[in-house]
Amino acid sequence: MAETGFPVEQKALPYVDVSVPSLSGGQAAGTSAVLAANASRRALAIMPNADGRMYFTSSATTDGPYWPLYAGVMRTLSGAQCPAGDIFVTGQATGTKLRIGEA
Repeated sequence: MAETGFPVEQKALPYVDVSVPSLSGGQAAGTSAVLAANASRRALAIMPNADGRMYFTSSATTDGPYWPLYAGVMRTLSGAQCPAGDIFVTGQATGTKLRIGEA
C-alpha cells in the first residue's frame, strides 16, 4: 500500500520584539492601543504582568470581543485567530513593561 499526502515541514515564525517599555495610563486602562494595526501580522505573543483582557477589535470602553490574559502566562495567537487590528489590554499597571512579540 502506497503512502499518500504531502510532507509537513514546520518553520518558526520570525517574531519581532514590539514590547511597550512603559505603559501609559491609557494603555493600562485599555483606552489607548498597545500595538497598532498591522494587516501583515501573522502571529502575536503577549506576556501580561497581571490578569486582564486583550481586546482586538476596539478599546475596552466598548467591551467588544476579548481574550482573557493571565499573569505570567504567554498568550499566543496565530493564523485565523491572529488579529490584524489595534491591540488593547486591561489589568496591567501604568509604567510597567508589556512584553509583545509580533510576526
